[in-house]
Amino acid sequence: MLESELIAQMAQRLGCSKGWVRDYLRCLKGVVRERIAGGGEVRLDGIGKFYAKRWAQRQVKTVRGPVVTVPETVLPAFKVSLAWQTEMKEKRRI
Repeated sequence: MLESELIAQMAQRLGCSKGWVRDYLRCLKGVVRERIAGGGEVRLDGIGKFYAKRWAQRQVKTVRGPVVTVPETVLPAFKVSLAWQTEMKEKRRI
């Protein structure tokens, strides 16, 4: 589903304008990005959590042979809630 399709479906369900939903979604994305950039996390009940995943500095061997040091990296990540995982497993069993 594209963002524009999500906006259209949310506007229809909420009975409001697409512009309002677009602004709401833009605000939500901004809050999530700011919180993760600050090292925090954002939990959405029944969906999961957005968080900053840290990868420690490490040594890796390249295809050509020399060992290269990869610096510590912090990347955004998402973990699906247990409730949603269970729901999806139940749907697969049917």
